[in-house]
Amino acid sequence: QLESQGETLAESDHEIAKLIAERDSLSGALGERDIRIAELVLDHGELKQVLKRKDAALAAADARYRALSSGWKIQYQALEKARDDLSIKVAKLDNYIANLDQRHADAVSRLTDTAEVASEHLEKTIELTGLSADDLLPRDGDTTARGGPYFHGPEGLTGEAGDSDLAMALGLLDLKLERWNALQSLMSAMPLAPPLEQYEITSHFGKRWDPINGRRAYHYGMDFGAPKRSSVYATAPGKVVYAGWFSQFGRLVKIDHGYGIATRYAHMNDIFVNKGDRVTSGQKIGTVGTTGRSTGPHVHYEVLFNGKPQNPAKFLTAGDQIFKD
Repeated sequence: QLESQGETLAESDHEIAKLIAERDSLSGALGERDIRIAELVLDHGELKQVLKRKDAALAAADARYRALSSGWKIQYQALEKARDDLSIKVAKLDNYIANLDQRHADAVSRLTDTAEVASEHLEKTIELTGLSADDLLPRDGDTTARGGPYFHGPEGLTGEAGDSDLAMALGLLDLKLERWNALQSLMSAMPLAPPLEQYEITSHFGKRWDPINGRRAYHYGMDFGAPKRSSVYATAPGKVVYAGWFSQFGRLVKIDHGYGIATRYAHMNDIFVNKGDRVTSGQKIGTVGTTGRSTGPHVHYEVLFNGKPQNPAKFLTAGDQIFKD
C-alpha cells in the first residue's frame, strides 16, 4: 500500500512539475505579449502623430486650394471683363475705320470728279485751237501708261495681289491726276497769248489778196501791225531754234515749245535772243520791224504743229478762254 501511495505521490509531483513548467511557459508568453502590447501602444502613438500631421497638411492644402480657387476666379472674371472691354474697343475701332474709309472714299471720289472736270475743261480749251490733247500729248513714254495682271474682287487672290475698293479708287484718282497734270503741262507750253501788247490785226490766216502783187495767195500766219520797234514777246516758254535773217521773212525768230508746237516771228527790226536760248512766256525777244517782204511795220506770226501751219486766231481764242476763267 505504501508503494502504491508512493507511486501516486510521484505522479502528483510529476503533474505538479508539468504544471509549473506550463505556468512558466505561460508567464514567458505573457511577458512577450506585454512587450508586444507596449510596442503596439508606441506604434499607435506614432501613428496618431503621423495622422495628425497628415490631417494638418490636408487642412493647409485645402485652405490653399480654396485661396487659389478664389484668386483664379477673380483673375478669370478680370480676364473676361478685359476681353469684353477689348471687344467693345475693337467694335468701336472697326466702326471708326469703316467711317474713315467712307470719308476717304468720298474725298477720293470728289477729287476724282474734280480732276476729271478740270481735265475735260482743259481738253475743250485745247480743242479751241483746232488740235486735240491726244494729238499733242506724247504717246511714247506716256505718263499715264499702266500694266500688270488684272484681278477682279478679292476671291481667289493670294498674298497682297488684291485691291480694296478704296485702293482701286485711289488708282483711278492717280490716273485722273496724271492726266490733269499732263494737260496742265501741255497748256503751259501752248502759245495762247498774242506776241504784242498793243496791235492791230492787218491780215488774217488763210486765203487773201497778196498786199504787194495783188494776187490770190495763202497766208500761213497772222499779221500784227504796231509802231516800229514795239516790243515782241514769246507767246509761250520754249527753246529758240532759229534767230536771224530768213529770206523774204526778214529777221525771224523760231521757238520750239515742245509737244510738236513751234512759233515764228518774222519781219522784226531787232532780235534779242540767240539760237539755243531758253525763253519764258512773255519774254521780250525783239522789236517790230518791216524787214524782208513787207509793206510796213508789223510782225508776221505763225503757229506750227509738226511743221504744219495752224490758225493763230484759234490759239488766241483759247487763250481768251483761259484768261477769262
